[in-house]
Amino acid sequence: MKTLLLTLLLVPMMSFGQTAEEYFNRGLTYAKSGNYKDAIVCNVSER
Repeated sequence: MKTLLLTLLLVPMMSFGQTAEEYFNRGLTYAKSGNYKDAIVCNVSER
C-alpha cells in the first residue's frame, strides 16, 4: 500500500517537470530579445 501511494505521488512530479534544456532555451530566448533581467530571473528563480 505504501509503495502504491508513493508511486502515485511521484509520477506527476516526474511527468510534468521541465528539463534543463527547456530552462536554458527559455533563458536564451529572453537574452536574444534583449530582456536580460528576465533571462537571469528565469534561470535562477524557477529551479
